[in-house]
Amino acid sequence: MIPKNFWDLYALYSALIMFGTITWTLQVVPEQLDSMMASIRTVLDDHRNFESAIPIWYKR
Repeated sequence: MIPKNFWDLYALYSALIMFGTITWTLQVVPEQLDSMMASIRTVLDDHRNFESAIPIWYKR
């Protein structure tokens, strides 16, 4: 079993990297913004908009 503190850190990292990812995409590959936003939406959905640190795809 994976410890809860792992998922807390995983969710925090996932949330924090989103803003930088959008900025980087806009500066380096703006034509891929739609694809990056879809990836970010997937992460948000996986974590129920970060109401849960543990993603929905993880089976306990």
